[in-house]
Amino acid sequence: MREIKFRAWGNAYTEENKIEMRYSDKYPDLSCFWNLAVNHSYAIDVMQYTGLHDANGKEIYEGDLIECQYCKNEHGQVIWNKEMLRFQLRWHDTCCGNARLTSIDSWSKINGNFYENPKLLEKS
Repeated sequence: MREIKFRAWGNAYTEENKIEMRYSDKYPDLSCFWNLAVNHSYAIDVMQYTGLHDANGKEIYEGDLIECQYCKNEHGQVIWNKEMLRFQLRWHDTCCGNARLTSIDSWSKINGNFYENPKLLEKS
Protein backbone atom coordinates (compact mmCIF):
# COMPACT_ATOMS: atom_id res chain seq x y z
CA MET A 1 0.00 0.00 0.00
CA ARG A 2 1.31 3.44 -0.87
CA GLU A 3 1.87 6.31 1.52
CA ILE A 4 -1.01 8.82 1.58
CA LYS A 5 0.44 12.33 1.18
CA PHE A 6 -0.76 15.61 -0.24
CA ARG A 7 0.65 18.97 -1.24
CA ALA A 8 -1.23 22.21 -1.77
CA TRP A 9 -0.99 25.24 -3.99
CA GLY A 10 -2.65 28.44 -2.82
CA ASN A 11 -3.60 31.49 -4.86
CA ALA A 12 -2.02 33.81 -2.29
CA TYR A 13 1.36 32.09 -2.49
CA THR A 14 3.83 31.38 -5.24
CA GLU A 15 5.26 28.16 -3.93
CA GLU A 16 4.12 24.67 -3.09
CA ASN A 17 3.29 23.93 0.51
CA LYS A 18 3.03 20.54 2.07
CA ILE A 19 -0.07 19.95 4.09
CA GLU A 20 -0.93 17.48 6.76
CA MET A 21 -4.17 15.64 7.16
CA ARG A 22 -5.52 15.00 10.64
CA TYR A 23 -8.37 12.66 11.30
CA SER A 24 -10.93 12.93 14.06
CA ASP A 25 -13.94 10.82 14.84
CA LYS A 26 -16.28 13.39 13.28
CA TYR A 27 -14.48 14.68 10.17
CA PRO A 28 -11.07 14.93 8.51
CA ASP A 29 -9.28 18.24 8.78
CA LEU A 30 -6.79 19.60 6.26
CA SER A 31 -4.29 21.89 7.96
CA CYS A 32 -1.61 23.63 5.97
CA PHE A 33 1.71 24.63 7.43
CA TRP A 34 0.86 28.23 6.52
CA ASN A 35 -2.55 28.01 8.23
CA LEU A 36 -4.82 28.20 5.20
CA ALA A 37 -7.31 25.98 6.99
CA VAL A 38 -7.84 28.78 9.51
CA ASN A 39 -8.12 31.57 6.95
CA HIS A 40 -10.80 30.46 4.48
CA SER A 41 -10.34 33.50 2.24
CA TYR A 42 -7.68 31.66 0.25
CA ALA A 43 -8.48 29.04 -2.34
CA ILE A 44 -6.15 26.07 -2.34
CA ASP A 45 -5.72 23.18 -4.72
CA VAL A 46 -4.86 19.91 -3.02
CA MET A 47 -2.80 17.42 -5.01
CA GLN A 48 -2.37 13.79 -4.02
CA TYR A 49 0.89 11.84 -4.09
CA THR A 50 0.68 9.06 -6.69
CA GLY A 51 2.98 6.65 -4.86
CA LEU A 52 5.35 6.76 -7.85
CA HIS A 53 8.74 8.35 -8.51
CA ASP A 54 10.21 9.70 -11.72
CA ALA A 55 13.51 8.51 -13.20
CA ASN A 56 15.38 10.86 -10.82
CA GLY A 57 13.62 9.53 -7.71
CA LYS A 58 11.38 12.60 -7.30
CA GLU A 59 7.87 11.97 -5.92
CA ILE A 60 5.11 12.37 -8.53
CA TYR A 61 1.99 14.34 -7.52
CA GLU A 62 -1.19 15.33 -9.33
CA GLY A 63 -0.54 18.46 -11.38
CA ASP A 64 3.08 17.56 -12.12
CA LEU A 65 4.23 18.00 -15.71
CA ILE A 66 6.02 14.99 -17.15
CA GLU A 67 8.30 15.24 -20.19
CA CYS A 68 7.82 12.61 -22.87
CA GLN A 69 11.12 10.94 -23.81
CA TYR A 70 9.90 10.30 -27.36
CA CYS A 71 8.51 13.77 -28.19
CA LYS A 72 10.91 16.55 -27.30
CA ASN A 73 9.34 19.59 -25.63
CA GLU A 74 6.04 17.78 -25.07
CA HIS A 75 4.64 17.52 -21.54
CA GLY A 76 1.77 15.57 -20.04
CA GLN A 77 -0.06 16.57 -16.89
CA VAL A 78 -0.61 14.05 -14.08
CA ILE A 79 -4.36 13.82 -13.43
CA TRP A 80 -6.76 11.58 -11.51
CA ASN A 81 -9.18 9.85 -13.88
CA LYS A 82 -12.46 9.44 -11.97
CA GLU A 83 -13.95 7.03 -14.49
CA MET A 84 -10.94 4.69 -14.56
CA LEU A 85 -10.01 5.24 -10.88
CA ARG A 86 -6.33 5.75 -11.65
CA PHE A 87 -3.66 8.37 -12.13
CA GLN A 88 -2.74 9.02 -15.73
CA LEU A 89 -1.00 11.50 -17.98
CA ARG A 90 -3.07 13.81 -20.14
CA TRP A 91 -1.22 15.04 -23.19
CA HIS A 92 -2.47 18.29 -24.65
CA ASP A 93 -1.60 17.31 -28.19
CA THR A 94 -1.28 14.11 -30.20
CA CYS A 95 2.09 13.06 -28.78
CA CYS A 96 1.23 9.97 -26.74
CA GLY A 97 -2.50 10.12 -26.05
CA ASN A 98 -3.64 9.44 -22.49
CA ALA A 99 -1.33 6.98 -20.75
CA ARG A 100 -1.47 5.16 -17.45
CA LEU A 101 1.06 6.79 -15.19
CA THR A 102 2.37 3.43 -13.97
CA SER A 103 3.42 2.52 -17.51
CA ILE A 104 5.81 5.47 -17.90
CA ASP A 105 6.99 6.44 -14.40
CA SER A 106 10.39 4.71 -14.62
CA TRP A 107 11.52 6.70 -17.67
CA SER A 108 9.65 9.93 -17.02
CA LYS A 109 11.08 13.21 -15.80
CA ILE A 110 9.17 15.87 -13.85
CA ASN A 111 9.68 19.36 -15.29
CA GLY A 112 7.69 21.33 -12.73
CA ASN A 113 3.96 21.48 -12.19
CA PHE A 114 0.89 23.03 -13.75
CA TYR A 115 0.85 25.96 -11.29
CA GLU A 116 4.47 27.00 -11.81
CA ASN A 117 4.83 26.24 -15.51
CA PRO A 118 1.45 26.24 -17.33
CA LYS A 119 3.18 27.27 -20.57
CA LEU A 120 4.88 23.86 -20.74
CA LEU A 121 1.50 22.45 -21.77
CA GLU A 122 1.44 24.66 -24.86
CA LYS A 123 2.77 23.11 -28.03
CA SER A 124 6.24 24.38 -28.90
